[in-house]
Amino acid sequence: MDIFDILLPPFYLVLILLIGYKYSTKKSRANKVYKYFMPGLLAKIAGAVLLGLVYQFYYGGGDTINYYQTSFTLVNVLYDNPNDFFFLFFGDPGMSDYYLMNSTFSFTYWVNDPYAFFVAKCFVPILIVCGKSYMASAILVASICYLAVWRLFLVMYSEFAV
Repeated sequence: MDIFDILLPPFYLVLILLIGYKYSTKKSRANKVYKYFMPGLLAKIAGAVLLGLVYQFYYGGGDTINYYQTSFTLVNVLYDNPNDFFFLFFGDPGMSDYYLMNSTFSFTYWVNDPYAFFVAKCFVPILIVCGKSYMASAILVASICYLAVWRLFLVMYSEFAV
């Protein structure tokens, strides 16, 4: 745990909530359904944060934590040795390339499952933006995913509302 784990989550939370509030108040003048935007966004962010806390402190790990640790390790490889990172990120690493990760954790599920490693690779840019902070990245990912959920809600509302 470092300073980014303390400072960035509240910063991202406040920034996202301010942007969401401004967006919803602007849109709610034309469409009253936007009054549900902020409660949904808060629920999505709270769910992401609580899920991370449950997996970390109750279960002591899990898929969410393992994806984070793999992405964290990839970001460290990017900072330490960019050539190895680009091979791991864009290439097709196998069991013999595990040493490139310089890993401090022992869970190597990505070696046997390229789909799980793909998920970890998708998370790398978000982790870079969030300073390798789990909570900040969870807040950001939840907010991005909420935009898709909100658009789906708007489609369903326009199709089936009376």
